[in-house]
Amino acid sequence: MNHVIIKNIPKEFQKYIQMLNLSKEQLIIESDGNNKGVYFINSGKVAVKKYLLNGEHIFLKELQEGNCFGEMELFSDRDGTYEITTLTEVSLSYLLREIVQK
Repeated sequence: MNHVIIKNIPKEFQKYIQMLNLSKEQLIIESDGNNKGVYFINSGKVAVKKYLLNGEHIFLKELQEGNCFGEMELFSDRDGTYEITTLTEVSLSYLLREIVQK
């Protein structure tokens, strides 16, 4: 699925695609931070968690190959409330906010 999405990105923007290979239990997006791009999962699995004011977290869902994340926050300047961490080794394609907005 990601390959179809990536192939449909205008050619002048495809050169901006970055590849990330991460190991298990790595932080991708911090819950307090501002997301800087959109991520496409090429392989592996990630966890989406929501942190509560009392410091606890709730596991919301697992994303895997073919899924993407980070796209909803790209058009908002508010800080994120979700944390994304790897559950396995993960290969991602990544596009910066500025490129997606173009």
